[in-house]
Amino acid sequence: MFLIDDILMSPVNFTVWLAERVKEQAEKQLYDVEALKAALEELREQHDSGELSNQEFERREDRLLKTLQEARERQKAKTEGEV
Repeated sequence: MFLIDDILMSPVNFTVWLAERVKEQAEKQLYDVEALKAALEELREQHDSGELSNQEFERREDRLLKTLQEARERQKAKTEGEV
């Protein structure tokens, strides 16, 4: 009976496993501190060259700074959890 359950549940288990891997990779990319710093620098260059209005620059900068802060907090929590 357990073998049949395992066979029937394997597509579900695989889907869950795959979703977890996708989530891990997405979070890794979203909270990459160096990538966020580069994005902030690019944003500043766009603003300095006149490509972005002050309002748009501030809106995007706020979002990036919040994400950067969250990334640093996650990094700190991860480091403290490993010690």
